[in-house]
Amino acid sequence: MTGNRQSKDRRPIGSALDAMTGHRMPGGCDDCHAYQTIEQHAPGVYVLAVFHDDTCPELRRRSR
Repeated sequence: MTGNRQSKDRRPIGSALDAMTGHRMPGGCDDCHAYQTIEQHAPGVYVLAVFHDDTCPELRRRSR
């Protein structure tokens, strides 16, 4: 399948992601008070990033 995927209400999924772009959303890690952001890097290409606390054990484990 090619093209823009659509949600059940027939709006492009990108419009939902566009609405979240640039906002901090809580969550993303069960071990700390992380937050997430969504950024659009190109038309139809979105990146979700999780930002952990400095004291997060999961972040420490992954940084080894």
